[in-house]
Amino acid sequence: MASLFIKSLTCNETEDTFGSDECLLEVFTNAGRKTYRETMNNGEVFEINDELPFTVRAKVKLWDLDLGRWPDYNDHLGTVVIRNTPVQNSTASFTLDGADYVLTYDVKP
Repeated sequence: MASLFIKSLTCNETEDTFGSDECLLEVFTNAGRKTYRETMNNGEVFEINDELPFTVRAKVKLWDLDLGRWPDYNDHLGTVVIRNTPVQNSTASFTLDGADYVLTYDVKP
């Protein structure tokens, strides 16, 4: 079984025009769903440093939480699928809705 070691999430550009993003990072593995929350502004780094076991793939989604309803729905900033191929210091980008976030991670055998 492989493991996904999530190192950090870097905010290069928030989705919100004014103020910070209320980030929700969701990670889906065989074991279920794990979430990480952090309020982020441009240039900030959220150090996560967490390891999650998985078999074939893990799915990672990033959201900016707003009201969650009209007139300000939550914003989906992107989804990535991470395979069980070993990598070090790999990155994944979340760039939907004008945002720019980078996830840094390892996949261990």
